[in-house]
Amino acid sequence: MRSWQLQDAKARLSEVIKSAMQEGPQQVTTRNSKDFDDAALEVINPWTL
Repeated sequence: MRSWQLQDAKARLSEVIKSAMQEGPQQVTTRNSKDFDDAALEVINPWTL
């Protein structure tokens, strides 16, 4: 799972989504991770649900 800093993920959202589609879930972290939990992004194809 690739890890992205929040500010980078916001600036490069299309790349984060593309990576999630090709590589699986992507982790997004904050600078001050003790204030917030990490988040993971996973792209789901609605046609396969």
